[in-house]
Amino acid sequence: MATIDEVLGKAKDVADAAGKKASEIVRKTQIRMEINSLEKEIAATFEGIGRLVYDADKSGEDIAELKEDLYKTIEALRKKIDALRDELCEYNGAIRCKACGAINANDSVFCSKCGEKL
Repeated sequence: MATIDEVLGKAKDVADAAGKKASEIVRKTQIRMEINSLEKEIAATFEGIGRLVYDADKSGEDIAELKEDLYKTIEALRKKIDALRDELCEYNGAIRCKACGAINANDSVFCSKCGEKL
């Protein structure tokens, strides 16, 4: 028969495991929300570039430097999204292909979508 200490120890282990799982769920949700926010920011930046180009064409203004800055902003946002997706894959026990972005099992050697070595 289990002693009170053993029962309490098992209950603590179960509570710790549940707390860890809840923390993981919260973090996964935060990651998904952050990815969504960054994707919206990218879309808004693309829209801004379109308006900027249109206005510049109408006025004859040179906006090459400003466009380059906006392109760099988009690339930085994409890198943040990639890092967040990689973190999400770690929580899910998966690996993301660097070539095509497909999600693969953690023990995969090659991408199931494009065949790239993982």
